[in-house]
Amino acid sequence: MQKQEFLELFKAAQRAAKYASDENSPEVARCIQFMKRLKEAPASLAIDVVLITNGIRFLRDHKNPQIRSEAQLLSDLWLRYLYATGREQSESLKDFEQEKVSR
Repeated sequence: MQKQEFLELFKAAQRAAKYASDENSPEVARCIQFMKRLKEAPASLAIDVVLITNGIRFLRDHKNPQIRSEAQLLSDLWLRYLYATGREQSESLKDFEQEKVSR
């Protein structure tokens, strides 16, 4: 998966979440499907593109529990990738983790 494809997939997940009206809407299933595909992305894309920009915050804060749960799994996976690489944390990532701990 290339960076552009990753970004498009992530934006598609955000769009589907935005229009998810209830638990049975097709947008919920679409959003979850997109997030499951994002889990298969190379770790370097997840780290460089999403964690550094806090892009997953919208999905983690979604009103739908299914979307929220899948987004939490995805963000946990990406955090594990980050720690496995031994990269230093940026300020935005520190904010991301502090927000996660405060939940």
